[in-house]
Order: sequence, then C-alpha cells, then structure tokens
Amino acid sequence: DYPSVEALTNQGATDCAKAFGTFVGVDFGISDLDFIYYYPTESSWANGDRGIDCLIFDPAGATIGTLQGAAR
Repeated sequence: DYPSVEALTNQGATDCAKAFGTFVGVDFGISDLDFIYYYPTESSWANGDRGIDCLIFDPAGATIGTLQGAAR
C-alpha cells in the first residue's frame, strides 16, 4: 500500500539530511547549501517506484558541475 505523503516527506527530509554530509563534506546544519527531494506519487508507486531522490543546490544562485565534496 502507498504510504502517506507525511511518511514520505518525513523519510525524504531525514534520509536526505543524513546523506547530505557524506556527499557534500559538511553537515547540512552548517552548510550554505540546501536540498530538496522528490518522492513517489501514488501512480508511480503502483508502477514500482520506491525511490526518494535528493537534490542539492545553492540558494545563492546557479552552479556548474557537481556539489560533491564542496565542503561548504
């Protein structure tokens, strides 16, 4: 069964914040970067989608290339 949107948003926020530090090189709480996440819709869930995708961005503007290891 499809979980609640609340459950998926809680999982997205928690999992992405945890992965953030490993990917960027500093903990989310002290970084000047931010993240958003996408979670399965009911229709994509019915087609087997179980992934939550995390995207890191710089709220100050556009970036070029990856932010992996940015340490900021």
